[in-house]
Order: sequence, then structure tokens, then C-alpha cells
Amino acid sequence: MSDHHEVPAESGVWLPFDAALGTTIPAMPGVLLLHDAPQRDRRGSFRKPYTINSLKGSPPAEIFFSSSSAGVVRGMHTSAPGHLSGKIVTVVSGKVMDVLLDLRPGRDFGKTVSLQLDPNSPSILVPSGVAHGFQALSDDTTLLYCVQNRYIPELERGVHPLSIGIKWPLPVSEISARDSRLPDITLVGRADG
Repeated sequence: MSDHHEVPAESGVWLPFDAALGTTIPAMPGVLLLHDAPQRDRRGSFRKPYTINSLKGSPPAEIFFSSSSAGVVRGMHTSAPGHLSGKIVTVVSGKVMDVLLDLRPGRDFGKTVSLQLDPNSPSILVPSGVAHGFQALSDDTTLLYCVQNRYIPELERGVHPLSIGIKWPLPVSEISARDSRLPDITLVGRADG
């Protein structure tokens, strides 16, 4: 896809402010960089990646961790229309190139945004209809996901991560068999997100 936006690695005040919860990414409406940076002192750090307001007032239905080594690509994942699939994604350790793919009906269908994230970066609130994926840029990369709805395999949707026109920063060392079977972006209709 040619409609790709890279968000600078240094997150913060350069984005327009959008309420107390987070800061919008102008290139992809509905995606928020949450105001949850770790608080540090001489003991270490403390972070609150989720509040009840983060997922429109509902607690997360499930919480997941994923661990990956450098070069691994995961994604691009979302759910069937009508099955709320919003999630908060937080990098716990390591470094990733995080990629968002807009599959919502409308003129932004197929648009991608990428961000480099590490444990000091804000968490990302990914709304329903936006597929999420990433490439681990370091070994021992761990992500935390707080998801809005239970995982139901029959409602899982996605797009093959190598079909979306992203130049992954590292050679791709591995993609799961499941992700390898996802359809090419050219085969995904505007209502399939």
C-alpha cells in the first residue's frame, strides 16, 4: 500500500492533544498514544497501562503477553465486523516496529502507520477495525495486550503482514503458520475488517 505514515520514534508533545486519556495519531483517527509513561524514581519504575476509561468503560475481557526474538513478525490481526476488538498494546521489554492497518470502511481503508516502540513509549489504544502487527527489533521482546473482547477463533480476521507494503526494518526471521495463511491485502474487502 502506498498510503503509509511513519510516526517519529520520539513520542510526546509534537502530536495534537486529545483529552486526558491520550494523544491521537493524526494519520489514523481513533488510535491513541496513551498517557501512561512509566514513573521512575531511585527504586525503579511503575506504570499503569490500563484504566477503566481506556476501553470505553469496560474492563478488559482478556490479557495476553507475547514474547518474540529479533526479526519475528506477528500480525496483522483484527476481528470480524461487529465483534469489538479494541486493544491496548504495551511494550514491556525489547523494541518493536509496531504497525497499524486501517480496515474500516471509508477512504482510509488500507492506510498504514508504523511506530518504533520500547518500554518507555506510550501504550497504544487500537480501535476495532484497525489491524495490529509488529516486528521485534531485539531479542526478548515482550508485549502486553489488554483486549476488549474474548478471543473467538471463528471471528478472527487479518491480513498477511508481508502484503501491506511495509518495509520491515530487519530481515523477517519467522512468521507463524497461522499468519502465513492470512489473505493478501488485495483480497480483503472494505467490509472484511
